This record gives sequence, C-alpha cells and structure tokens, in this order.
Amino acid sequence: MTIQFDTADYRRSHGKQPKGRGRWAFDIQGDWHFTPRAMTFTEAKQWAAEQARAVGASTVNVGP
Repeated sequence: MTIQFDTADYRRSHGKQPKGRGRWAFDIQGDWHFTPRAMTFTEAKQWAAEQARAVGASTVNVGP
C-alpha cells in the first residue's frame, strides 16, 4: 500500500517543506503520532508509514 504524505499544514506554519532532523508529529486518521526520538525527516516518514499501515491508513498529515 502506498502512503501519501500531506505537508500543507507544515508548509503553512513554517513557510518551507519539512526537512532536517528533529522530533516529528504526524496526524494519522485523527490520532497524533510523535516520533520516539529525533530523526531525519526521511527516517520519520518511514516510521510514520509503518504506523499508518498498522491502522490501515493511506494518508498521513505532517504536523506543523
């Protein structure tokens, strides 16, 4: 299953695309998921995709 990432809220809040290292927040079907540690955005997307697949979600919103 392909997971789509929506970065609109992040871009609206920060004025740029998400990138870099940090703690990331993702909205998956109305539930917020926070990365367990600081990680790059690429690593965080992989982590969030696993969380989304576990609940059968196909869209993940990147938090502001």
